[in-house]
Amino acid sequence: MKTIWDKYKTADEQIICMIGVITLCVSLCKVDGDFTDDEMLEILNLIPHTDKERDYLLDLIKQIDTNDLDFSVHAKNLKKYLNHQPKFFDFIIATLYKLAWADHVLDASELDLIKKTHKIFNSEAAL
Repeated sequence: MKTIWDKYKTADEQIICMIGVITLCVSLCKVDGDFTDDEMLEILNLIPHTDKERDYLLDLIKQIDTNDLDFSVHAKNLKKYLNHQPKFFDFIIATLYKLAWADHVLDASELDLIKKTHKIFNSEAAL
C-alpha cells in the first residue's frame, strides 16, 4: 500500500510542510483513540485554505486517518525533507500543543506524542 509520503515525496516544500503538519495533527488527534469531527475542524482551521481547497484537505485528512503509520514515521519524514528549516519544527510543536489544548485538556498520551516528536526533530541522528 502506498503511503501519503510516497505520494508527495517529490512535491514542493510548501506541500511537504502541509502534509507533515496534517499527518502529525491527525496522529495527535488519534492518539487518545477517538478522532472527532471537532478535531477535524480544528485541523482545517490550522491550515489556511480557500473554499475550493476544503474538499481536497478533507480528503487528505481522511487518507491520513485511514493510513496507520505511526506518528514517528511522519515526524522523521518531515525532518528528512525539511531538515534545513529547523525553526519550522518549533512552529509544528506549537501547533500540536494548540491542537491538543483545543478541548481544554492536555491528555498524557497527547503530551507524550508531542514530546517524542520534539525529540525526533531535535535529534542529530541522520535519517
